[in-house]
Amino acid sequence: MDFVYDLTIPADTSASDPTEEEIDVGVGIVHLVEIEIPPGCKGYVNAAIRQGLHQVWPTNPAGAYRSDSRVYSAREHYSIESGDPALVIQGWSPGTTYEHVVQFRISILPVEIMEPWLKQEGLLTKLLRAFGVK
Repeated sequence: MDFVYDLTIPADTSASDPTEEEIDVGVGIVHLVEIEIPPGCKGYVNAAIRQGLHQVWPTNPAGAYRSDSRVYSAREHYSIESGDPALVIQGWSPGTTYEHVVQFRISILPVEIMEPWLKQEGLLTKLLRAFGVK
């Protein structure tokens, strides 16, 4: 499943009060994250994704994606389980004159597809029981 969210970051949004939006990507394994910074940002527009109080992308808490006309793309294996805090996309743009729209793209697949050995382990356990091994 692919999710696409646009976040409009108003001009001169401070890092201490970023624009945020809670997003719902369901339950599963995030396997691809892309963040597109549009042309004209000149490195002033910052973007990040967090879950609860923890910044997930980029991994370092003080970091942010920023650039001009670039797509940041990361292959991942990040689990989102039922009851976990929602993902929050955020952006800020101190010193800018215009608003900017940053696009966040997240691809997620069910655990059964990304970690098929978990399902097979259950089958193996059943077979072992059937033969009286376990």
